[in-house]
Amino acid sequence: MSNLDKWQGPLPKSWLENQETLQRKIVERERELNMKPVLPAFGGHVPEFLINKYPDAKISRLSRWGGFKDQYRSFFLDPMDPLFGKIQKMFLDELIKTYGTDHIYGVDPFNEVSPPDWSEDFLNKCSNHIYKSLVNADRKAVWLQMTWHFYLDRKEWTNDRVKAFLSGVPNEKLLLLDYYCEMTEVWKLTDKYFGKPYIWCYLGNFGGNTMLAGNFKEVGKRITSVYNNGGHNFSGIGSTLEALDVNPLMYDFVFENAWDNVKDEYSWIADYADRRIGQIDNNVRTAWKILLDSVYISPATLGQGTLTNSRPSLTGHGSWTTNPYIPYSNDLLLEIWKLMLLKEYNTDAYRFDIVNIGRQFLGNLFLKKREDFTNAYKNKDLERLKSIGNEMKGIINDMDTLLATNHYFLLGKWIDDAKSMGKDYNEKIYYERNAKNIISTWGDKNQTLNDYANRSLAGMMKTYYGFRWDMFIDRVIESVKSKVDFDYDKFKEDAKQFEYNWWNQTYEYPKTPVGDSYDIASFLVRKYQ
Repeated sequence: MSNLDKWQGPLPKSWLENQETLQRKIVERERELNMKPVLPAFGGHVPEFLINKYPDAKISRLSRWGGFKDQYRSFFLDPMDPLFGKIQKMFLDELIKTYGTDHIYGVDPFNEVSPPDWSEDFLNKCSNHIYKSLVNADRKAVWLQMTWHFYLDRKEWTNDRVKAFLSGVPNEKLLLLDYYCEMTEVWKLTDKYFGKPYIWCYLGNFGGNTMLAGNFKEVGKRITSVYNNGGHNFSGIGSTLEALDVNPLMYDFVFENAWDNVKDEYSWIADYADRRIGQIDNNVRTAWKILLDSVYISPATLGQGTLTNSRPSLTGHGSWTTNPYIPYSNDLLLEIWKLMLLKEYNTDAYRFDIVNIGRQFLGNLFLKKREDFTNAYKNKDLERLKSIGNEMKGIINDMDTLLATNHYFLLGKWIDDAKSMGKDYNEKIYYERNAKNIISTWGDKNQTLNDYANRSLAGMMKTYYGFRWDMFIDRVIESVKSKVDFDYDKFKEDAKQFEYNWWNQTYEYPKTPVGDSYDIASFLVRKYQ
């Protein structure tokens, strides 16, 4: 989304060529299914060298993003500059020649970065000139834009500024994604987007965090409300998820509502339970009902993760990207897990569920053990510190063992899928490092987005999260042994170096499941109940 000018480039030429081939296939298949592909248009972000080539062009540098250094800040060409329209025309001509068009173009000029000018006049002219540049290349063009920044930067994006920006485009030529409606419905804050068409969207996960999260009943109420009160410009239901294979319950529910507004949530969840196992089982139905009533009761939020996935600390949770808070009792989740395991089923969905619920239970349990560990440290109780430290290490190892039984939770598969794009050894290593970087430091050693895309994956639990906690636990124990205060600052710097080394190194992880999900889950229930 052009928040950065560059990072870890340049991309291999083969990747660019493969992407073109893949994208041709995608748009062809979408059209076969009567879908309308959204193609990217030029939004104003340009490479730095353009400043030298066009010294008179009005190019400014946008604000810093994500803790990345100034050298990575992006550059923005003013839409009122004649060069903007020229680039847009060249870009769209080539794009349409390559992929055809259904006349819908995604443009997001200021996502999580500040415009060079906050005046209403500039914002209005900015959107108007972007729109005109689209129409100049395709007279049927419709601009699609997400409105995440209207939510995230609400202090700056006041209603007056939002209205000024939106009014630069004719109503029927702009389609907005109300991006995070399970948390904040921007359509309600902006008088239904001042008449512009919008799609109500469920986000549901940030970076693919593997937390059990979602405000099931509230989402149902909000979808019903937007159908009834969203105005003539309410244009449909969508989803803006950041990763797949996370909380499938919520996405199934959202999209069923898109086709047929769900009236009875309890009948729906009973049917959902049946579909997961392929038959009716009242215990499984009960488990899903409890999940609906007591676990799926609050929205997924920015910065989630069980404490196992956070950079270790004696209190808190390392950083904002790994908040382990849960709005329910972990004992209740254990009872749900038990109900799921009273009888074995062989469906892929069932085996995903028993691993996913068990993963969350163990991650929640780790939080309680860390509290005990911290109390033992405060009391300088060495033996208890050692005992609890071993329990914490054991929980992480057990999580890894459970996750290893299911292909959805394998680090090895994640990395192997990335490496498979490489045409030679160097490219495979490049893709492996990228794949590991995005689920770990999300940048360099000192990023504010460290662990943003934290995921509980077999292989990662032991070699990344587990290693960090082993190092932390051992150093805390050693500090009590030596009768000195634990040096957290030193640990933190060493942890950062380890994280950086981890994604820069190559290592083979299992690519296929190991062990039986039902047997191992049943064993762990007996162990921890």
